[in-house]
Amino acid sequence: MARITFAGESLIAQKQGAKEVLQITRFIYAHVPGLDPNTPIDRAATKPPASQIVHSYDIPAGNSGYVNPNQVVYSSMLGSDIGDFDWNWMGLESAEGVLFAVAYLPLQQKRRNIPPLQIGNNVTRNILVEYSGAQELTGITIDASTWQHDFTVRLKGIDERERLSNRDVYGRACFFGDGLQVEKVGTDYKVKPGLAYIEGIRIHSPSPVTVPGSTVPTSIWIDVVLERKLNDVVARCSFSSGVTKTDYTDNLGTQHYCIALAEVTAQGIHDRRPVEAITSSLVEHFASRTWVNSGLAKKANTGTTLSSYGITDALPNLNPLPLGSYDLHGADYAFVSAKVEPHLCQNCYWNGINWLRHDINKPAVVLLASAGKVLVKRVEAGANPIIWTATYEVRDSSNTYSSADIDQLLAAVNQATSKKADKATSLSGYGITDALPNLNPLPGGSYDLHGANYAFVSAQLESHLCQNCYWNGTQWMRHDTTRPAVALVAGNGGLRVQHVPPGPNPIVFASAAQVVDTERRATTQSAGIAPIATLEQLDAGVDDSLIVPPQKLRWGFSISLSANGYIAFPRWLGGLVVQWGNAYISENNTQFLFPIAFPNNCFVLNVGTGENTTGVAEVMNIKPSSLSKTGFIGLATATSTYPYIAIGH
Repeated sequence: MARITFAGESLIAQKQGAKEVLQITRFIYAHVPGLDPNTPIDRAATKPPASQIVHSYDIPAGNSGYVNPNQVVYSSMLGSDIGDFDWNWMGLESAEGVLFAVAYLPLQQKRRNIPPLQIGNNVTRNILVEYSGAQELTGITIDASTWQHDFTVRLKGIDERERLSNRDVYGRACFFGDGLQVEKVGTDYKVKPGLAYIEGIRIHSPSPVTVPGSTVPTSIWIDVVLERKLNDVVARCSFSSGVTKTDYTDNLGTQHYCIALAEVTAQGIHDRRPVEAITSSLVEHFASRTWVNSGLAKKANTGTTLSSYGITDALPNLNPLPLGSYDLHGADYAFVSAKVEPHLCQNCYWNGINWLRHDINKPAVVLLASAGKVLVKRVEAGANPIIWTATYEVRDSSNTYSSADIDQLLAAVNQATSKKADKATSLSGYGITDALPNLNPLPGGSYDLHGANYAFVSAQLESHLCQNCYWNGTQWMRHDTTRPAVALVAGNGGLRVQHVPPGPNPIVFASAAQVVDTERRATTQSAGIAPIATLEQLDAGVDDSLIVPPQKLRWGFSISLSANGYIAFPRWLGGLVVQWGNAYISENNTQFLFPIAFPNNCFVLNVGTGENTTGVAEVMNIKPSSLSKTGFIGLATATSTYPYIAIGH
């Protein structure tokens, strides 16, 4: 991290006093022999001697930007036509020739492109400086996000959608219990700690805050904003007293929302907060309401079947079976369809996180259709969650294969309850027990047709398992025309696969071929076609009769050589994952996420000390039991950036 020199601090004061613009005009690169990049920066030092300066870079106007009112960043971009030199010292210089900021680095290389003898490199280096009023003093009007962050617009859209979603739930303002309530303590007026949602922004004030300038009579206001902080946005609130305040946009284009907390007079405090007596999660809060339970009790009093309510468009259990089993039974045709992946499961189900067995003493199998392919997964009896030990591609005579994922099934049940159940929101709310409920709710509108011991999809003529396709009564149609589609069809005493690449609707299937399971080696090999090896067979490396395509041979390798990066070795090299980077910990209990999640677990995490800004070592510990496959929670003695390295599998 760069540090502002004492000369730079003096220049800031001079420019502020004279109301002049501070101009930083160039980068200086130097190779200082014996420089240790881990030593504290000497803020009193001057520029290295001319013999050690290896390059100067004049900063174009477009290469200076602001992050927030107190942070500005400068960038240098060295193309492949510059070089050759090495450097370990980098500084910023003002228009007056004052050394403004300095950074120490490990030895860096810059090489010029000299075909065919040498391949050059492109180097981009940024220096961010922070001081009060930095953007105003430098006169920088370019938002750094326009050239520093490719995903700023996308992330801003995500933030706004989340805010609007919260706004739909909590309204303009919602205060939990006595959170942020104004009270008088001695001669001061203070705002209590607590939780509130203002225009969809979650505000948590952990400790009491004294309101400045509270001379009665007056109104006390909260000002809420989603404010940029480095590469993130954080919710910030401030409190003030005075006349009516309205929502406004500040000079950086950021929206502020203002809500009155209280009216203060000589007679006392009038609370103006819209309050809800919520002291736990919303689910627990509403579940405990007597009107919820009593309302449900009144609704299911006229029948226990769909026909009792005249409901005819749900999926009945036409063929009741013992032990709580279901038979999804069509007339001439029956379909199980999903946009991404449909599943047929025996003794297993997906709970949204893991695959689980119904009975751990029995084996499990799942048949999937996805991306124009079909896949069979099997596992023997054992503990939950399931780790699939065998995966077999289902092969048809035209050499198509099939694989895995999930999406959607029974919209008719929701449609029926929305029309008929004007008081209840579920079948159980009416005491109905003979429909097919979604026993395992999944995200994204997906359905899990989930029987007890057995589950069937049955029809007199044909049964279908469909991925990204459905029959509308006249034609076959894709859910998404940019993806391939596949249908596994049981009919005419045989099993066939119909598949088609992406294209317009209606579907004209490219092929319809009989299915051959790859476990039937004699049939496959007698046809003169070698089957594709599974990942387990590739790991074992003992069968010489299988084909290994390039995709499987390379399986699992990825790399990101960045400041926060990783190397993930291939599965056939053990699947080792090494990650590194710098964790910005702003306060205790800060959540930090690795660049990628470890597939299984994180073996070890080592963390270094942070940037020393207080004269003592800044230390960050890991909160007990917080280390996971995705990240950790940091407990820091001071806000700083802490380097780390993590190794896992």
